[in-house]
Amino acid sequence: MTLEIFIYGTLLPEQPQWSLLRRYVADEGWEASVPGLLFDTGFGYPVAELSGRFDDSALVHGRCVHLLETTANIALEVLDRYEEVHLGLYRRLEVTTSAGRRSWSYSLGPNAARHFTRLDPIPSGNWAQHLDART
Repeated sequence: MTLEIFIYGTLLPEQPQWSLLRRYVADEGWEASVPGLLFDTGFGYPVAELSGRFDDSALVHGRCVHLLETTANIALEVLDRYEEVHLGLYRRLEVTTSAGRRSWSYSLGPNAARHFTRLDPIPSGNWAQHLDART
């Protein structure tokens, strides 16, 4: 099983939900990017489309973090609940970063269109940068 996770929104260090993830990771990880599109949901958090159909001209920027081996399965269960995988809002999938590393991440789920009434593109693909530009 892959023991890394690519994060790009409120789970990032210095973002509101980092405390949810922090106990399950070795450190704050490293900068990374994944082909895809990033959107502002209007609810204070982003969603990404990471389907693998994008080339490196469309990137979502974030971080990869190592999940602690002893609690990796628990971490994924906690994150699946947080991301509401059971409702189909997000889905967990394995992605390949621009550096060629395999990581878990969360992408738009099959029921996302029913929940998110608007998805505003974030052209930079960078959630933190997007937040800074809004203030």
